[in-house]
Amino acid sequence: MNTSRRKVNLEKEVIPATSDHVFKVLMAKCPRYRVELTAMITGIPKEVILNTYYEKNTEHVVDTSLEKGRTSDYIFGLDNYIVNYELNYSLKEGLIDRNDNYFDKIKVSILKMSESYQNMPVFIQINLNNFNN
Repeated sequence: MNTSRRKVNLEKEVIPATSDHVFKVLMAKCPRYRVELTAMITGIPKEVILNTYYEKNTEHVVDTSLEKGRTSDYIFGLDNYIVNYELNYSLKEGLIDRNDNYFDKIKVSILKMSESYQNMPVFIQINLNNFNN
């Protein structure tokens, strides 16, 4: 059950880190978690992540007619990298296409701001799937 869509009794329940809201808070407020997870998955040195991290639009909204109001989970920048985390709670039709749509929108917005392709950062999308397929 997705805890972000139901009322939770905070005195009696533990909200798992696989909840979208908890995951976003962990990524935003816990640098050690973000550094360890990103370094482990990407191989980017921890020092680079710690010393060059900067906030990106973490609520990047996709505005296609089918996905209105949906947001990406967590986006941040590093020296020469843009990293997008997507926490997928369940397998739904079009899930990968939706995540790719988020990521493409991020790339297009960066392309508009960049002077040339030579100055483009490396884009990394990480899908954390919390389901069995």
